[in-house]
Amino acid sequence: MLACVCPPSPSRWDPKTCTLELIGFHDPRVYVMSLSVIKHKFILVGDAYGSVQLVVWREEDHSLTALSKDHEDCQVFSAEYLIDEPGMAIVVADGRRNVKVLQYAPNATNSRGGTKLLCQSDFYLGSRVGKLTRRRTRGNLRDGARYCLLAGTLDGGLGAVLPVDERVFRRLYALQGIMSNALGHNGAANPRAYRLFDHGPTFRYETKQNMLDGSLLWRFVGLDAKTQHDLTRAIGTTVDRVMANLLDIDLASLF
Repeated sequence: MLACVCPPSPSRWDPKTCTLELIGFHDPRVYVMSLSVIKHKFILVGDAYGSVQLVVWREEDHSLTALSKDHEDCQVFSAEYLIDEPGMAIVVADGRRNVKVLQYAPNATNSRGGTKLLCQSDFYLGSRVGKLTRRRTRGNLRDGARYCLLAGTLDGGLGAVLPVDERVFRRLYALQGIMSNALGHNGAANPRAYRLFDHGPTFRYETKQNMLDGSLLWRFVGLDAKTQHDLTRAIGTTVDRVMANLLDIDLASLF
């Protein structure tokens, strides 16, 4: 069992004395806001001011060892693993209403030997996420188990984050770029600019984006046939293919 009273402390149940025995501890940066465990050994620690840290539990010597961390300061509200077999990513929701996807890549040259979690994509959600919960889905975009993250926001909203195939991503990412410029938007607010990551007063790294905006893409379904044809022709695809991709994503989010 992993308990967190400021520092995360693994405990073991002693059936003889009916008590929990402290068998290790790990000192976080400031204050732990989020904990997530996968494969009974990899622990994701979300800090109130120090972003996230990936820690490994070693049963042999009852130790917690820091593997990697995000070097950018952020106020973590929730953090969770997103599984896309055979890979895995880390999704972080922060106090500035952002969501970003990090990856542990020890072989990458800019990961500093694996000690730095690399940002793969970021997205301004517009709401603070109180909890990210991983759920296995019933629908599949391809063979193999699929997972999505349910995001419950503090203003009563519910959203989902899920991985998609790279070809589908490239096609829909091009489509949402065209839709951002070609369609009219409420208050003349451009979705591309609205979804830019909010860095706050400091600017530490280049914005990655690389995330599909479901609220924008689903507007495609309600457009007239001529507008749909014009948009898909601009990116070199067909209406049927885009509709099939959107349907696959919709089915993949069923759980």
